[in-house]
Amino acid sequence: MGPFDVLVIGGGVAGLTATIRLAAHGAPPRVAVLIGAAVVVALILIVAAVMLVANTIRLSAFSRRRETGIMRLVGASNFYIQLPFLLEGVIAGLLGWALAAGLLVGVKSLLLDNLQQYFSYNVGLSTSDLVEVIFLAMCVGVLLCGVTSFVTLRRYLRI
Repeated sequence: MGPFDVLVIGGGVAGLTATIRLAAHGAPPRVAVLIGAAVVVALILIVAAVMLVANTIRLSAFSRRRETGIMRLVGASNFYIQLPFLLEGVIAGLLGWALAAGLLVGVKSLLLDNLQQYFSYNVGLSTSDLVEVIFLAMCVGVLLCGVTSFVTLRRYLRI
């Protein structure tokens, strides 16, 4: 087994398992540092996304405070008041997922497939891995936006 051979044991998130195994099986220290830096950047971006969605939902609730007040006065349930904001958050997550999925498919078909000829090891992304990553991104995006919307509304609307 060479220094860049990947030994994948069991299932896992596409790419993540291979990346971890690459770092564990004799990859140069620079690659391990790059992997660590990529994980840190990803975590920072997740926190930024949560803050962005929370702020957007809070501003939306603030701009519609008169409508929500009227809904409370006529006896609307808490769920009925929260539902439009939750749907707004989930739709924002779906739109973000669609944009990311389109960019991922475009990069794979236009860039990664053409780069393979310049490298002696595999830099490609199989179609099954691509579908798995797209599905995982959809689930995480919708869940992240939905939960963020719910928590933000609980704190902001004080329902």
